[in-house]
Amino acid sequence: MFIGEPLDSGLARLEVMASDLEADWGQVRARIRGLLEARPWGDGPEGAEFERALLAYGGPWRCVDDTDGLVEEIGGLPTKLRTQVGNTLATDAAIAESIAVPPQWTM
Repeated sequence: MFIGEPLDSGLARLEVMASDLEADWGQVRARIRGLLEARPWGDGPEGAEFERALLAYGGPWRCVDDTDGLVEEIGGLPTKLRTQVGNTLATDAAIAESIAVPPQWTM
């Protein structure tokens, strides 16, 4: 079975998706940070209580930081997968060569 073309195509699409995700996330991250820094909930007691609850356990900042890590990890997948697939195909080729019947043994 030849898997080279579908595999290359799939990895190319993964690279495009990861690149698009990184670009889109950068815009979303900037918007989230801008909205949080604007503090639209105000400075009154209700606003202070809302902010305390919002920021508990890291709040949206933790979510942004966690998402940064996920986007970075996804961005590295195409390179890792290309390396793993290349290693697997090279191993398969070496095994096939090692168990091949020498030409002098065939009729």
